[in-house]
Amino acid sequence: PPSFTFTVSTPDPASHEYHVVMRCDRLPGESVEFKMPAWTPGYYGLFDYAGNVRRFQATDAEGRTLPVEKSSPSAWTVGNGQARSVTVSYDVVASNPFVASAFLDETRGYITPGALFVYVPGQLRRPVTVIVEPAPSWTVATGLDRAATGGRDVFVAPDFDVRETADAFVFQADVPGIELRDLDVRIEHNRL
Repeated sequence: PPSFTFTVSTPDPASHEYHVVMRCDRLPGESVEFKMPAWTPGYYGLFDYAGNVRRFQATDAEGRTLPVEKSSPSAWTVGNGQARSVTVSYDVVASNPFVASAFLDETRGYITPGALFVYVPGQLRRPVTVIVEPAPSWTVATGLDRAATGGRDVFVAPDFDVRETADAFVFQADVPGIELRDLDVRIEHNRL
């Protein structure tokens, strides 16, 4: 199946806002619902992540604006008509330095994917690519696999499933002396 590609940028870390762009190809139907999770793996509580979303908009492959309707407290419906490709973009306020939230300031940022990434119901098994465009001099660390091509801060997961993307925290910061290394971990019979 076609993949979902997320690009996360930090154009102004002092604003406490991430900018997210999601590209989707070959979506079913003439309208598509994009939802923001209300929970995150490993933390048992409900959150209003969608309440932190600002400026949600959608375009087709030619850059034409598509109609967007806020269809529920945590969802937006995009009228994609016959569009073969849809790109949604939005900003996320990330001002709460809490483990189950996303956070961003001038010194560091961390991404809880449930607080940052929308999904398309019924399409969670599509492969996912996450491109992180960090502030200059910041290092990105995540549990996601690094993509074979595309650069240092491009990561992939076989799907949007909780075990792969939604539970893969991303940390970015200017940490002097940090060394980037890949580490392979194998789990057998619940042992590392």
